[in-house]
Amino acid sequence: NVDDSIGGGVVVYRGSGTSFAHTGLNTDATWYYRFYTENNSYYSEYNAMAAASETTDSTGCEFTVNLGGDTSICGSGAVLLNPGIVISPYGDSLTITYDATSGVSGLTGATSVYMHSGAELHTGGGWQYPIGNWGMDDGLGKMTNVGQDLWQITINPVNYYGYNADSILHGIFMVFRNDDGSLTGKNELNDDIWAGMNPVYCGFSGVSLSFDPNEYDQITWSDGSHGNTLTATTSGTYYVTIESVYGCSASDTIEVGLNSLPVVEIGDDTTVCNGDSLVLDAGTGFTTYLWNDASTGTTLTIDSSGIYSVTVTNAAGCSGMDVVFVELLSSPVAGFTTSANGLTIDFTDISTDGETYEWDFNNDGTPESTTAGDVSYTFPGAGQFYVSLEVTNACGTDTYSQLILVNSIHDYSSDASFDVFPNPANDKLNIQVVLPESQDFRLLLQDVNGRTLYFGEEDYRKDAGNYTIDISRFAPGVYILKFESNSLSLITKIIIE
Repeated sequence: NVDDSIGGGVVVYRGSGTSFAHTGLNTDATWYYRFYTENNSYYSEYNAMAAASETTDSTGCEFTVNLGGDTSICGSGAVLLNPGIVISPYGDSLTITYDATSGVSGLTGATSVYMHSGAELHTGGGWQYPIGNWGMDDGLGKMTNVGQDLWQITINPVNYYGYNADSILHGIFMVFRNDDGSLTGKNELNDDIWAGMNPVYCGFSGVSLSFDPNEYDQITWSDGSHGNTLTATTSGTYYVTIESVYGCSASDTIEVGLNSLPVVEIGDDTTVCNGDSLVLDAGTGFTTYLWNDASTGTTLTIDSSGIYSVTVTNAAGCSGMDVVFVELLSSPVAGFTTSANGLTIDFTDISTDGETYEWDFNNDGTPESTTAGDVSYTFPGAGQFYVSLEVTNACGTDTYSQLILVNSIHDYSSDASFDVFPNPANDKLNIQVVLPESQDFRLLLQDVNGRTLYFGEEDYRKDAGNYTIDISRFAPGVYILKFESNSLSLITKIIIE
């Protein structure tokens, strides 16, 4: 066994591999090797094979480690440091060669061979971490043909089986098959094939193993950790030292700068009223400023609608940006026109820049409608009504009012009418009344506030005809002339000069 004494020396390897790497040698020393063959308890004489020697020196294992150049990044919380050298057991290479003609095998002449395998981490552990999909031609465990009925696969045990890198691999189990699993290959007893890994050997002659250990077996980072990589989460100096199995070491140092992005705020999207200006302020404390108009000051004065942006840079060379939309808005102007249909008046909105609307149809200060745009309103009866429209936006409020004359014609209203002339007038008003049949009516003259100023020569008249009203005593202005009967009500606006 390994470490046993034979012929004045110490056993460094026992197995059936075709090669062996002797690690941990002292430098500047000569090593002598004796080779024996063994059959059960019988050994050959060492001089049955030629003796060999090997001299190591301190220059034979030199290597370099490179973490890259010093780095400074913006907006990231970490940098992964990787020396580009994999530490054992990662990087260890195990080559398995299988002779398809040996043992109990139906794989002689096969065109495809797969290895199903499992790791054994301790004696009697059996198949652990098995790898392979039986009967599936999916490439998992597929071997390469390297000669007549010779098949080979090279693996890194830790990566291939997936066991913890801190574990010691005691051995591996193997069974070979063709692509669909209909033919298999096992040892001479038709059992699963087992090979030891510490040291590397296999008792079944149909399988030969070649183990090439990673020559780098120790890594130490500046924080004392030993992983293959290190995540730098703060700015500072980091270094790594890697040692080889030959006693050599190499180191490298790197400066890492982790810088946050500068945060700049120039405000929320906003509205600027026509005639006003807005100053966007990026604040102080930055190294450079660049606005969308190529100016480089800390502020920018806005007097038109548009999208505005600023990019700032801090002392670490990191950049940040903010964007704002500014709308230039005019003050609102209220307005409407009307058209009548009996008691229903259609209002056509001619306002500009209004965002909210309030329609007051009966002059009581309470809006009857908040509809934006055209509306219709049915009045309770004939008469004159002050209608107001108030429109508002972020820049203010405007109100437009108009006196609306509403006529209500019932029954045979389409056959009734009254005409007033001249209009405008200064002394007398001539009124022509047309009625479909005889009925009582009256004429009333009112001011714009609804006060009745005149009832005519008689409160009530009868029949159609021509009538005259003396208006010479009334002040110039706008007045309302009403015609009222039991069946209809008509009004018209007159102007007295």
